[in-house]
Amino acid sequence: MQKVVEEGLEFIINEGVFYNPEMRLSRAISLEVLRELSKKHELKVLDAFSASGIRGVLYKKSSPNIRVDFLDYSEKAVKNIEENLKKHKIKGKIIRKEFNEFICNTKENYNFIELDPFGSSVEYLKPALKKLAENKLSWLSVTNTDLQVLCGVERRACLKFYQSYQKNNYFCHETGIRILLKKIATEASEENLVIKPLISFYYRHQFKCIVELRKDGKNAHKNYEKISYLKESELGGKFSKCGEIGPLWKENIAEIGLIKKILERLKKGKREGKLKGIEKKKIILLERLWEENEERFKDKIFYSIPHISKKLKINPPSLKEISEKIIRKGFGFARTHFTPDGFKTDANEEIIKEAFLRTKK
Repeated sequence: MQKVVEEGLEFIINEGVFYNPEMRLSRAISLEVLRELSKKHELKVLDAFSASGIRGVLYKKSSPNIRVDFLDYSEKAVKNIEENLKKHKIKGKIIRKEFNEFICNTKENYNFIELDPFGSSVEYLKPALKKLAENKLSWLSVTNTDLQVLCGVERRACLKFYQSYQKNNYFCHETGIRILLKKIATEASEENLVIKPLISFYYRHQFKCIVELRKDGKNAHKNYEKISYLKESELGGKFSKCGEIGPLWKENIAEIGLIKKILERLKKGKREGKLKGIEKKKIILLERLWEENEERFKDKIFYSIPHISKKLKINPPSLKEISEKIIRKGFGFARTHFTPDGFKTDANEEIIKEAFLRTKK
């Protein structure tokens, strides 16, 4: 047994129960999203694949407008959840069943489902969306760790499970998360659901997406209008009606209005220099997501300084040098959360090339 602390709360992790400390940031960001949603909505959450129950307990403790049921097939996990619920003096139904069996037979009306399986969420999407389609408004939170597939290392598996072509290139993490969003969108359309990504990001070995779902049979086809292909270009990639990568989601992967509210709350009364650990990481990630999801960049793939420098056979300039030259030309510039040396811009590739060549020493 070990004890861990997340969001100021101590949890018990029993032997044989999965716990990944590297996912703390992901859980923290998800928690911030639910805090905002619960200000306007009562949430009935199914925390599927609960393991120790940490995420579900954090959700429940964050707002009186959140109810949580815990689901896991492991007997050890169920016992661990019981201990953590007792420790934090909260009530919650604990179900020991396989996800698909439970969700296809339950009469409970969940409006928020958390899917955090080992590997891929693909086999759980359809039944989860079918259940959520019982509501006019609902939310789906998905965590995927099958990056070998979604990032194009295993291209045949990507085609088989996600029905998309992928390449393992410098922007594969962005196209990977867009392929996952496309998969959610197409499955949602079959249930007459229109999706809106609230927050999507890549961190270490996982993709995280939280999407809003609206029941709207007349407009569910519009999910497909936000799906396209990507064609590799001289310096990066461009969305196109046909291409080597895709189909994939082509619009914003996060809602900057929501991100702005979360950031304002997190920064309230706190000085930047005093922030550290997870609090600092949360703000940095959210700031990057805000920048790269501005409207002017919604159909742009990020560029890589090392990739472009290699193409042009020059020494890599700094991000600051490139940003100054592109902004001076009247175009937008944003950092990206996908990589420290990446950026997004609405400048064309000739302007980008010129900016790089002007830094040549």
